[in-house]
Amino acid sequence: MLVSRDAKALRASAIVEAGAVPAEDRPGWRTWTDDYSNLVQILK
Repeated sequence: MLVSRDAKALRASAIVEAGAVPAEDRPGWRTWTDDYSNLVQILK
């Protein structure tokens, strides 16, 4: 999974050539946020 605030960075040739595809929206699924899912808490 690649995450970036800069959409241009995700269009870099190395990423595109590797076959990366954007995630699709899924109606009814919540967007991940630290407000309800906290990885740090899970890893403790």
